Amino acid sequence: DDVTFDPPQVSQLTKPSDQHEPITDLTDKPNQTPDPTSSSEFVLTDEPASTSVFERGPHWMRRAVHDPLTGLPNRRLLEDRLVSALARLARRPDGGVAVIFLDLDGFKEVNDTFGHQSGDELLVAVGQRLLVSMRPSDTLARIGGDEFVAVLEDVSSQAVARRIAKRLIGPLSEPFILGDREVQVTASAGISLGTDSHVRPELLIREADAAMYVAKRKGRNRIELADLFAS
Repeated sequence: DDVTFDPPQVSQLTKPSDQHEPITDLTDKPNQTPDPTSSSEFVLTDEPASTSVFERGPHWMRRAVHDPLTGLPNRRLLEDRLVSALARLARRPDGGVAVIFLDLDGFKEVNDTFGHQSGDELLVAVGQRLLVSMRPSDTLARIGGDEFVAVLEDVSSQAVARRIAKRLIGPLSEPFILGDREVQVTASAGISLGTDSHVRPELLIREADAAMYVAKRKGRNRIELADLFAS
């Protein structure tokens, strides 16, 4: 009951944060993804301030749901796609929706030693390695700092979800070449699995985040399943 992955086109990735903490609020924190509807980076326009994101057209709509640093979906789009995946689950009751929450181990050291520019380059390379292990129908989002969340459909069991997570984080332990430097990081991952279309999306993300934090405490470079088997 494993899942076959066909490599998608590689797209760009990410930006730094220094250390992980459980999800609470992504606002007013350093190195977090700015909100394109509120950040001063996005208000240089001749349009009235009252003009909605949707009235400003496709370009603004894209900025509202993508990380401007990486082009990846942001948390808003991640949650929307997770809602859609759970809705489809109602028509495929034998499947499941897995949420894999990943956080880099050792990223702070790279930033502190080589600077944020090298950190950015590292995160781009990390994203490329993650994306080539995912199907085009899967979602990889950057929700802040060096935290990424993958949403995968048709995952039938915790065992399958764990195998997929291993496939994602395994290549990250190989060295990365940044200019004339070689750096090495690993990743910790937490998994939650929704097998019922009525499960709340925010619960799946929160439980995967909590499981990842357990993996960090247990020594890093490991995978933990959520205590709650969401259903």
